[in-house]
Amino acid sequence: MKRNSSPSSPRSAPALRLAPVASPTALRLALASHAAGLLALGLLPWPGSWQVALAAALLLSCWFATRPLRWRELVCRADGQWLLVGRDGRTVPASLLPGGLCHPWLVILRWRADDGRRVRLALFHDALPAAEHAALRRALRATAG
Repeated sequence: MKRNSSPSSPRSAPALRLAPVASPTALRLALASHAAGLLALGLLPWPGSWQVALAAALLLSCWFATRPLRWRELVCRADGQWLLVGRDGRTVPASLLPGGLCHPWLVILRWRADDGRRVRLALFHDALPAAEHAALRRALRATAG
């Protein structure tokens, strides 16, 4: 976790720089829920073609759920503006939206990018080092209050 502050920033809070990694907890949860869905398909009294189509949809959903994170780095500047740095190095300025979730084991962030897109990210406790996860939760509570 790197903290930077600018003496000319309007707020005294330093910037927060996070580098999330793929969460083993999120991977296990995605695999277990999709496996349960595939097993439940066998219990449905539906035609075989429907079951095959649903199984294909579940496998596609599992592929999407287990892809690597899209964002390499998350930066919260001292003025409250967020910068989302993608795997390709592209930086997307964004504003944090209300309605996220902040728990010790899970943080869900919602942003609106400057181009109008909505971006959501779920960070389990093992996606960041413990100190960074705690600093993120403190920063979110400070901006909410």
